[in-house]
Amino acid sequence: MSARERFIHYVKHGGARPLFSLQIGGGAGFDAKLAGKEWVSEGVIEDTIRAYELAGGEPLYNIGLPSLGDAVPELAWTSHVTRNDHERITRNTLDTPYGPLVFEFHERPRGGVTPTKYPLVFGDSLDAVKWCAEQHARAVPYVAELLAPHLEKLHPHGPVSVQWNTQPFELLGLASG
Repeated sequence: MSARERFIHYVKHGGARPLFSLQIGGGAGFDAKLAGKEWVSEGVIEDTIRAYELAGGEPLYNIGLPSLGDAVPELAWTSHVTRNDHERITRNTLDTPYGPLVFEFHERPRGGVTPTKYPLVFGDSLDAVKWCAEQHARAVPYVAELLAPHLEKLHPHGPVSVQWNTQPFELLGLASG
């Protein structure tokens, strides 16, 4: 049976092993930690596959989209990383007609990734969000093509869920002002 057929069979008839997802979000990085990587942001799909093999259940893979900037250049975020022995700080910037949008993430060795700055705070204009939504709409025709290499790696191992990274409303994050 293919991974798809196994999943459908499991949903319809149950199975001997639990159905689960190691990828709980929030930058936990269980797969990278099991691979012995110091920085969870250095995890790759092969680490995720191996983590599920070690866990022994029926996997549910959760992946984000590759960069939409590969299809729509206006959505190409630039990334700047600074690092010392105790922390890695990643600052991602997207230039928009309404000014730059900036995400900042802090990561600790063998810890996880925590967003510390979101692009918008209460009271900011939402023009950049509208602009981002328009650019995302332009990227939709390319999503399947962008995902294809990742799906080829994962489909033999189990079902895949795709999350749309940096959705326009996510730009607001947990903005506190």
